[in-house]
Amino acid sequence: MQVTTRWMDGVRVKLPMSDTAFTQRLAAKLRSDIEAVDAKARQVIAAIHHLPFFEMVPHSVLPDWEFATAYHGAEIFGEVLLEYPKVTHVFSGHIHRERRFRKRHLQCMSIGSTYTEKRYEVLDI
Repeated sequence: MQVTTRWMDGVRVKLPMSDTAFTQRLAAKLRSDIEAVDAKARQVIAAIHHLPFFEMVPHSVLPDWEFATAYHGAEIFGEVLLEYPKVTHVFSGHIHRERRFRKRHLQCMSIGSTYTEKRYEVLDI
């Protein structure tokens, strides 16, 4: 009863498939994009909107914020990224908070820009 937030995608977005099927479709597209450059590249850096790992999701004691954590990302994106050793970094957003996390060979960063304050990262490669 303390959750007063509503995820508006359920009202505004009409997909011809389930959320799970849509997420799987996006993961397949990510895999295809990586495969298109993997053989040609020495290193691959990915940029995706949603968080690729649950460990990057910020948590709160506020019920509204905890409700929203279900919509911050999908582990399937991280699983795809981990399949490719040449993918060394992934940059994501969506949560508007700076977060860093390392999983095996992959350095993950949520940039942390907001609508009014922008951040950037410099990556020496």
